[in-house]
Amino acid sequence: RSSSSAASDVYKRQELYRGFVEAQQAAFPAFQKVHGYGNDGPGEANLAICSDQIAHRFNCLAVTLEMPYKDTWGNLEPETGWSPVRCQQLGGSTVDSMLQMLPYLRAEYPFDQGLPGAGTPLPDWTAPSYDNPPSQHCWNTDVE
Repeated sequence: RSSSSAASDVYKRQELYRGFVEAQQAAFPAFQKVHGYGNDGPGEANLAICSDQIAHRFNCLAVTLEMPYKDTWGNLEPETGWSPVRCQQLGGSTVDSMLQMLPYLRAEYPFDQGLPGAGTPLPDWTAPSYDNPPSQHCWNTDVE
Protein backbone atom coordinates (compact mmCIF):
# COMPACT_ATOMS: atom_id res chain seq x y z
CA ARG A 1 0.00 0.00 0.00
CA SER A 2 1.14 3.50 -0.68
CA SER A 3 1.63 5.88 2.22
CA SER A 4 -1.14 8.15 0.88
CA SER A 5 -3.53 5.17 0.80
CA ALA A 6 -2.56 4.24 4.36
CA ALA A 7 -3.08 7.86 5.47
CA SER A 8 -6.50 7.86 3.77
CA ASP A 9 -7.39 4.69 5.71
CA VAL A 10 -6.47 6.44 8.97
CA TYR A 11 -8.60 9.46 8.11
CA LYS A 12 -11.52 7.17 7.19
CA ARG A 13 -11.21 5.36 10.53
CA GLN A 14 -11.04 8.71 12.35
CA GLU A 15 -14.20 9.82 10.59
CA LEU A 16 -15.94 6.54 11.45
CA TYR A 17 -14.89 6.94 15.06
CA ARG A 18 -16.11 10.53 15.15
CA GLY A 19 -19.44 9.40 13.71
CA PHE A 20 -19.70 6.65 16.32
CA VAL A 21 -18.93 9.09 19.15
CA GLU A 22 -21.57 11.53 17.90
CA ALA A 23 -24.16 8.74 17.55
CA GLN A 24 -23.32 7.43 21.02
CA GLN A 25 -23.54 10.89 22.59
CA ALA A 26 -26.98 11.38 20.99
CA ALA A 27 -28.20 7.94 22.08
CA PHE A 28 -26.86 8.11 25.63
CA PRO A 29 -26.17 11.64 26.94
CA ALA A 30 -24.09 10.32 29.87
CA PHE A 31 -21.50 9.13 27.33
CA GLN A 32 -18.66 11.60 27.60
CA LYS A 33 -16.12 12.48 24.96
CA VAL A 34 -13.82 14.81 26.89
CA HIS A 35 -11.55 12.37 28.69
CA GLY A 36 -9.94 9.82 26.42
CA TYR A 37 -6.71 8.49 25.02
CA GLY A 38 -6.18 10.84 22.10
CA ASN A 39 -6.45 10.61 18.36
CA ASP A 40 -3.52 9.13 16.46
CA GLY A 41 -2.31 10.43 13.14
CA PRO A 42 -1.00 8.19 10.37
CA GLY A 43 1.81 5.99 11.70
CA GLU A 44 1.31 7.09 15.33
CA ALA A 45 -1.05 4.43 16.73
CA ASN A 46 0.05 2.53 19.82
CA LEU A 47 -0.50 -1.02 18.59
CA ALA A 48 -0.23 -2.33 22.17
CA ILE A 49 -3.74 -0.90 22.71
CA CYS A 50 -6.32 -3.44 21.56
CA SER A 51 -8.60 -1.04 19.67
CA ASP A 52 -5.60 0.50 17.84
CA GLN A 53 -4.33 -2.97 16.91
CA ILE A 54 -7.75 -4.12 15.65
CA ALA A 55 -8.33 -0.90 13.68
CA HIS A 56 -4.86 -1.11 12.12
CA ARG A 57 -4.84 -4.84 11.40
CA PHE A 58 -8.35 -5.05 9.93
CA ASN A 59 -8.71 -1.45 8.68
CA CYS A 60 -11.98 -1.05 10.53
CA LEU A 61 -13.77 0.96 13.17
CA ALA A 62 -12.63 -0.19 16.60
CA VAL A 63 -13.60 1.29 19.94
CA THR A 64 -12.85 0.66 23.56
CA LEU A 65 -15.86 0.99 25.82
CA GLU A 66 -14.79 1.36 29.41
CA MET A 67 -17.62 0.70 31.81
CA PRO A 68 -17.76 3.39 34.46
CA TYR A 69 -17.91 2.28 38.05
CA LYS A 70 -18.56 5.77 39.40
CA ASP A 71 -21.05 8.36 38.30
CA THR A 72 -20.28 10.41 35.21
CA TRP A 73 -19.19 14.01 35.67
CA GLY A 74 -21.44 15.52 33.03
CA ASN A 75 -24.61 13.66 33.89
CA LEU A 76 -24.67 13.06 37.63
CA GLU A 77 -27.51 11.13 39.21
CA PRO A 78 -27.04 11.87 42.94
CA GLU A 79 -29.57 9.32 44.18
CA THR A 80 -28.42 6.30 42.17
CA GLY A 81 -24.99 7.23 40.83
CA TRP A 82 -23.73 4.82 38.21
CA SER A 83 -26.17 1.90 38.43
CA PRO A 84 -26.82 -1.46 36.79
CA VAL A 85 -29.71 0.15 34.88
CA ARG A 86 -27.38 2.78 33.44
CA CYS A 87 -24.92 0.00 32.50
CA GLN A 88 -27.68 -1.69 30.51
CA GLN A 89 -28.62 1.62 28.87
CA LEU A 90 -24.98 2.27 27.91
CA GLY A 91 -24.62 -1.21 26.42
CA GLY A 92 -27.86 -0.96 24.46
CA SER A 93 -27.04 2.50 23.13
CA THR A 94 -23.61 1.25 22.03
CA VAL A 95 -25.22 -1.46 19.91
CA ASP A 96 -27.61 1.13 18.44
CA SER A 97 -24.69 3.47 17.65
CA MET A 98 -22.75 0.69 15.94
CA LEU A 99 -25.82 -0.16 13.86
CA GLN A 100 -25.93 3.47 12.69
CA MET A 101 -22.34 3.09 11.50
CA LEU A 102 -22.91 -0.11 9.47
CA PRO A 103 -23.62 1.62 6.12
CA TYR A 104 -20.27 3.43 6.31
CA LEU A 105 -17.93 0.64 7.36
CA ARG A 106 -17.03 -0.44 3.82
CA ALA A 107 -18.26 2.67 2.00
CA GLU A 108 -15.89 4.74 -0.11
CA TYR A 109 -14.18 7.57 1.74
CA PRO A 110 -14.79 10.48 1.86
CA PHE A 111 -18.40 9.80 2.72
CA ASP A 112 -21.05 11.63 0.75
CA GLN A 113 -23.58 12.31 3.48
CA GLY A 114 -25.52 11.05 6.44
CA LEU A 115 -22.74 10.13 8.85
CA PRO A 116 -23.81 11.10 12.40
CA GLY A 117 -22.41 14.51 13.30
CA ALA A 118 -21.08 15.10 9.77
CA GLY A 119 -18.88 18.16 9.65
CA THR A 120 -18.06 18.29 13.36
CA PRO A 121 -14.37 18.12 14.22
CA LEU A 122 -12.78 15.21 16.00
CA PRO A 123 -12.73 15.87 19.74
CA ASP A 124 -9.56 17.36 21.16
CA TRP A 125 -9.10 14.87 23.95
CA THR A 126 -8.03 15.80 27.44
CA ALA A 127 -5.34 13.53 28.81
CA PRO A 128 -6.79 10.92 31.19
CA SER A 129 -5.07 12.40 34.23
CA TYR A 130 -8.21 13.81 35.85
CA ASP A 131 -9.24 12.89 39.36
CA ASN A 132 -12.01 10.34 39.74
CA PRO A 133 -15.07 11.35 41.74
CA PRO A 134 -14.75 10.42 45.42
CA SER A 135 -15.74 6.84 46.19
CA GLN A 136 -18.92 7.96 47.98
CA HIS A 137 -20.25 8.76 44.47
CA CYS A 138 -19.99 5.08 43.56
CA TRP A 139 -23.41 3.42 43.63
CA ASN A 140 -22.15 0.44 45.65
CA THR A 141 -20.28 2.09 48.51
CA ASP A 142 -21.03 -0.48 51.19
CA VAL A 143 -18.48 -2.95 49.76
CA GLU A 144 -15.08 -2.83 51.44
